[in-house]
Amino acid sequence: MKDEEKTREKLIDELVELRQRNAELEKSEIKHKQAEEALREAKDSLHSLFEGIPVGLYRSTPEGKRLDANQALLKMARCPNRKAFLKGNIVDDYVNPEDRKKWQTQMELKGVVRGFEAQCRRHDGKLIWIRDSARTVRNSEGRIQYYEGAVEDITKRKQTEEALKNASADWQSTFNSTEDLIMLLDKKFKIIRANLSTARFIGLDINEILGKTCYQLFHKKKAPPDICPLKKMKQTKKHEEAELY
Repeated sequence: MKDEEKTREKLIDELVELRQRNAELEKSEIKHKQAEEALREAKDSLHSLFEGIPVGLYRSTPEGKRLDANQALLKMARCPNRKAFLKGNIVDDYVNPEDRKKWQTQMELKGVVRGFEAQCRRHDGKLIWIRDSARTVRNSEGRIQYYEGAVEDITKRKQTEEALKNASADWQSTFNSTEDLIMLLDKKFKIIRANLSTARFIGLDINEILGKTCYQLFHKKKAPPDICPLKKMKQTKKHEEAELY
């Protein structure tokens, strides 16, 4: 009987231990499922952000092979789908191959590039200007696995800058081609801009004129004379004129 009781107690102890282990395993399995669910939700959120952000995002190899791209980048490139886009090579997109070399040199040396501007070809062949910011991702051995970055289309900004540049050049051409003496003065009568006719009239180079006062150059005086139109305008708050002989 005693042996039977010992055996029964041993079996009961083993059963209790098995129940405890089973409970622990169930808890562990629940935590594992919770972890899997959390990981799945995180991946879904990341994918939603990747596809929904209004900036072109990409991942590519150092050789230029495209690994991934979001919808904003496909739209920017005028590419119908991701499969067609991933077939291409980024190196071929650059209008000037030297731009790609400069970009990649910075990536290899610094591991990051911010605001790199270059002219590229879209999928439909049209030329656009882009602004690229990217970073390198390396493996455990320190080798570059791929690049990931963000691209913006800055074509409109570049066109505006070019238009302003041309307008400035046209204004400067007109400014210097007229025979009239034209100067821009500050409140202290100092010349901040003068055309070529003014320089020829005074007999000095334009750089020698800038920063000097008009009354020094035209009247050889230490203060504005009474006939000075700027002096009169300060007093009358009206348009004033004067003639030089």
